[in-house]
Amino acid sequence: MVLLNRWMSSASLLTVTAVVILVLLHQYFVVDHYKRNSQENTKKLTKDIERKALKYSLLVNGTKASADNMYIYRPGYKINAEPLYYVDKGQKDLVFQLSTYYVAGELARRYNARYLIDVGCGSGVKMASFRDEFHVIGIDYETNIRNATKAFPNLQFIEANLEGDSECTVALSPEILSQAVVVSADIIEHLKNPLPCYVKTLKKFSKYAAAIVISTPDAAKIKNVNGGSGYDGPPSNTAHVREWLNAELELLFLDQGMYPMYSGLSCGQMVNCGWGWQPNTTYQSNQIHILGNEQVRASWLVGDYGPSDVIAFVVHERSTAVELLNFNVKYLTEQGIKVNVISIEASVPSMTNTKVHPAQNRRDAFDVISRLCEENAYQLGDWFIIMDSNDVINFHQSDALQLNLKETLRRIGSEPYGFNAVAMTTFFMQSPEGAEWGPSMPFKIFSHGVWNPKTGENDRLWPAVDTLKDRVRIWRKSTEPLEIKMGETESGAEIVTGVAFLGRRVYPYHALDLRFHPQFKNPYSDIDNELRRIYNLDIAINYQSDGRQPILVDHYLY
Repeated sequence: MVLLNRWMSSASLLTVTAVVILVLLHQYFVVDHYKRNSQENTKKLTKDIERKALKYSLLVNGTKASADNMYIYRPGYKINAEPLYYVDKGQKDLVFQLSTYYVAGELARRYNARYLIDVGCGSGVKMASFRDEFHVIGIDYETNIRNATKAFPNLQFIEANLEGDSECTVALSPEILSQAVVVSADIIEHLKNPLPCYVKTLKKFSKYAAAIVISTPDAAKIKNVNGGSGYDGPPSNTAHVREWLNAELELLFLDQGMYPMYSGLSCGQMVNCGWGWQPNTTYQSNQIHILGNEQVRASWLVGDYGPSDVIAFVVHERSTAVELLNFNVKYLTEQGIKVNVISIEASVPSMTNTKVHPAQNRRDAFDVISRLCEENAYQLGDWFIIMDSNDVINFHQSDALQLNLKETLRRIGSEPYGFNAVAMTTFFMQSPEGAEWGPSMPFKIFSHGVWNPKTGENDRLWPAVDTLKDRVRIWRKSTEPLEIKMGETESGAEIVTGVAFLGRRVYPYHALDLRFHPQFKNPYSDIDNELRRIYNLDIAINYQSDGRQPILVDHYLY
């Protein structure tokens, strides 16, 4: 709860903390009950925990959002009661929502899905990009389907009135859905009442589909881009009925019986997203949600919280600003993580709950870490992290279940998950000159394993860089021998590229590693909070293609 601690008053914090404790106690209490009882009791238990997560989110946001106001808790919000109909421009609209299709396509590949289903497909031009890889199915209003069929006569389309109620029938079998990933890009904001048909259809799909990927403009980001226009409604885009905040739409999904495994930000218009990044005026103007199916949702919500003593090995060099080291030690120790600083010929200030170990160079530093792993540090810990002092490590989390790094490790290491390793995606945070900069200056983000920031010719909606499989620097204690793999940066410095051991099972979602310029002295929380929600989804979830529902399985076995 590090970020919450900085934002909320002490009174509010006590209230929220009490609710969180109740949620955790509830989960502790129900584990044995869950194991002993039938599938029906499991479903009821899952719903109970979902409700507690929903109440927690409502409390954090200080609101009584409900279906009556479509979960929009901004006071006096006004809608466009009679929105203009948006006519899909086909090829000219390719710059919009492509990040959503990137995510859906990569999920479908890694699930080994046979079908990609587009709810609200419009002209069909975006989903048609996947026609060589998957059996694509488009669902939309009659006029759009007629035009899409003319443009792509060999593709499958289904007519459905997503605004309807009695007409809301989409006939897709569980056999098809269980081998499918569903995408719905920027549709919900156009609907007067999305609940009776649109949300109902997605909920039905979520019982079987491997994943559902949904995007819509984020009201807070649109406010920044448009200078506040439309934040309190009606939306400045006259084709939109309403525009949600990220947390508001997540509340809608939770209360309607669906569970977002991921809620974050994505790029609304791809041509803008290569311009650098600013904390307050980011072009990451869309929100994106990934909904898991019932089996995945149950396994995420109901789990036995095991022990989670986390030990971090932080390598610090003379060339790195001591402010970064202080920030990281404070960030980690506030979560109850035990810190060992490996100092390479650098002076280290006195810090509480921190042990300092000297080293001559990086190779010596990693020998120190190996020795500590073999000795008492390894005996005392359950999870271990190797990082540099200019790294800030975080997980992608939803607004509903706000878990810090230590809490996340405790959850994913427990049953029924049982993961014992976490891979990382690294974002290199640089100013154009690599020097000090202020909050208003743009960042250039250089990254490994993330999505292409711009579209190009012959872009088949693939990630720009494939995920690096050996970037594991967080792992759980193992009785098997460890192999710490080394590599070199472009400057020739040695780094840890991965930790391997027999029986390694890597968690499906990567941790996010923000690597700041070594001389950066102010890693303020706004950067961390915003960047952890950008669309750097490195997803390693496999689909079990034997007719059963998708389950979480290991993508990388060493």
